[in-house]
Amino acid sequence: MVPFSNPPPGHKLLTHKYTSLKDLKANLYKYYAKAQFVIIRLRCNNKFKDFSYKRYYYSCVKGKI
Repeated sequence: MVPFSNPPPGHKLLTHKYTSLKDLKANLYKYYAKAQFVIIRLRCNNKFKDFSYKRYYYSCVKGKI
């Protein structure tokens, strides 16, 4: 059995320009769920006035969904 690792070069997660954070998160969750990893949001910063944050930090945690 081959151990699960980061996406290979050329994978959509590394090459695709996402139009929304929602689309990126959906693909992250789908890819890492195969190895029973959970993606969690750690924190956000650089808030735009009256809008939203422009930087989010995510982490991969081994566990059960």
